[in-house]
Amino acid sequence: MDRRKAATMRERRRLRKVNEAFEKLKRRTCANPSQRLPKVEILRNAIDYIGENITMVYTIKATVISCSGSDLNAINTGMSFCTS
Repeated sequence: MDRRKAATMRERRRLRKVNEAFEKLKRRTCANPSQRLPKVEILRNAIDYIGENITMVYTIKATVISCSGSDLNAINTGMSFCTS
């Protein structure tokens, strides 16, 4: 019986950690983190979030490649992108 209790406690601890990880993921990727969502929906939102970030990185990279040196300085200081 003690083994069973120990296994149950380990499983509860594991599930708590998994649920905490999903909550953290939801806070970082969902527009309304207080909304209840199934785990599969949290994962879908995370996939979309990662895809949007990848697109943004490639867009910035392409912009940087097409800009001249002076425009790169504007990008680094947070000013507008090149206008050419």
